[in-house]
Amino acid sequence: MPWAAGALLSGYLGVVVLGSYQWVAQGMQGIPLLDMSYLSYSATLGTGVILAVFLGWEALSAGKKIQSVLLWFAALLLLFLQLNQSARGLLIATLAALLLMIVLRYRREWKRLAGGLTFIMLAVGLFAANSDVFQERLQQAYADLQSFQQGVYVTSAGYRLAMWDVGLHGIAEKPLLGHGSGMAEKYFEDTIATYKQGIYRDLPEFQNTAHYHNELIEIGMNLGILGVLAFGFLLWSWFQSFKRHNLLLPGSAIVCFVFMAGWTDTFLLYSRIPSFLLAVTAITIGWQKYQNTSDTVDLRQASLNL
Repeated sequence: MPWAAGALLSGYLGVVVLGSYQWVAQGMQGIPLLDMSYLSYSATLGTGVILAVFLGWEALSAGKKIQSVLLWFAALLLLFLQLNQSARGLLIATLAALLLMIVLRYRREWKRLAGGLTFIMLAVGLFAANSDVFQERLQQAYADLQSFQQGVYVTSAGYRLAMWDVGLHGIAEKPLLGHGSGMAEKYFEDTIATYKQGIYRDLPEFQNTAHYHNELIEIGMNLGILGVLAFGFLLWSWFQSFKRHNLLLPGSAIVCFVFMAGWTDTFLLYSRIPSFLLAVTAITIGWQKYQNTSDTVDLRQASLNL
């Protein structure tokens, strides 16, 4: 098991270093060399933040204070890098998962809970204040919402809101089974010509129709409520896999991250990151079993020596 964890960590560090170089040296987001968009890179950073914070707590519980400090410093560094990517939805998903972990960890220790939440808010505020990318995206989101209210939909936020509007309309038409696998995008292009007097008809010229930029709407359009229930069962089963091995914190955080990431993108359906998350899940659970087995062997050896 150590070799598997080491291989994953080595690959992860390579991705982080390449992405950091692209941003610092060339002012680019994502990793073009690996055909990794800024969305995938941001999701990779967010996963690292969650794991680094959890492993820091584990190291602290084991009395390894230096390792815990280094891991938490790494989490802050990864969070800083993520704040300088343009993926707003994935950043929110990371922060939601992080806050959930802190609440679960310190739910019976109010002073530590307040301290942890305050520290995270201060760190995010400091990083955001020094991130031109974050401020530009924030200003863009505000301008997009204003444009949407004025009937201009050919913006990043306006396009998503329009697609969600059409998607919810489509789900209401066929709620149980949806419109059939692969038919969601065709429905959008066929419907916008007449829906609400055709106010969205110019959207395909702004961006090619690929998906609905929302996991639940995409699944609901293709497979209906039954598909959404199957998606919920998948997340529940994923969480239970962690819970059965006493990994409540990372399980809650990863499932929360996946769910929140799906609010602004089709994270599980069309992203390459879920395969990475599954590898993280397998290695985390495997490592927990490995540690328990090692502890059992040590106890038996100690009993024999006695």
